[in-house]
Amino acid sequence: MTKHIRIRDWGKSLGSRARAAEVRQYIAAQLDKGDSVRLDFGGVDVASPSFIDELVGKLFVAYEQHELRQHLKIVGTDAETRALIRRMVSERTKKD
Repeated sequence: MTKHIRIRDWGKSLGSRARAAEVRQYIAAQLDKGDSVRLDFGGVDVASPSFIDELVGKLFVAYEQHELRQHLKIVGTDAETRALIRRMVSERTKKD
């Protein structure tokens, strides 16, 4: 089953790590049940680097990348948010 999660349900201007942690925990609960997640950023005006790192970056640390890429689809992002997601995931998953 695929769970559609609308980020705008948590706000249109998102900047806090605390809010992102709430969303991440909700997503993790879905993934842990074996569901796939469609994470929709449509309708979000701004998401800060801290929000994106706490939400998406930490998911890529908590789960195997190949599994997460199969079960998490991020949609509704603009070019700036996509670049930010790529950067946060890259920084979180760098090997020392």
